[in-house]
Formats: sequence, C-alpha cells, structure tokens
Amino acid sequence: MDGFGLLVSDAILNKKLPVVLVNEREKADFVMSGGAHVKMPGFFKGWVTTAHGKGSIAIKDAGTGNEVFFYKFTRVDSMTTESQIYANWAGGCANHLKKALEKIEKK
Repeated sequence: MDGFGLLVSDAILNKKLPVVLVNEREKADFVMSGGAHVKMPGFFKGWVTTAHGKGSIAIKDAGTGNEVFFYKFTRVDSMTTESQIYANWAGGCANHLKKALEKIEKK
C-alpha cells in the first residue's frame, strides 16, 4: 500500500475507530491491503482536464482469507493537490470502515 497505507492508518486513528493497528502480520486478526493512484495532468493539459485516479482497500480475515470489508474510490475533486486527494480518499476509507463497524455493533 506504500504511503497510502499510512494515510489510511492515520485516518483510522484520528477517527478513533475501535480497532488496534499492528505492524506485524502474525499478530493481526485482519489484514488490510490495497492502494491508490492519482494521475495529475501536465501544465498544458491542466487547462482543459482535471486529475483522475482510483484505488481500493480490502480487509481480510487473517486466518481464513475471507474478505470482510471492501471499499473502492475514484472521485477526484478539482482544484485539489495530489496529497489532498490521497488524504481525502484515506478519510473516506476510514469513514466507510467506521460505518461498517457500527452496523456490526448494532447486531
């Protein structure tokens, strides 16, 4: 997940989700994977086109490999920098994960 994984982890911590993040796969109950890529237009193309990109994250049960959460994103707002786009996506991932966890808690 490169640097995007750190952004998602930070967003999860900032939103105070009821999870414990670990760095060692052996200690994890669930494993997050995925990535994101933004393509920014060049200077001349920037006059007529906007940035675009896509990405996704998946969370799987570490024991069974079954997917328990998936979120895909493509929206890129105009007039934002590349780092803002990645940060917005990471925040969206954390928001959707929080909603999924709240559904589970209600059951």
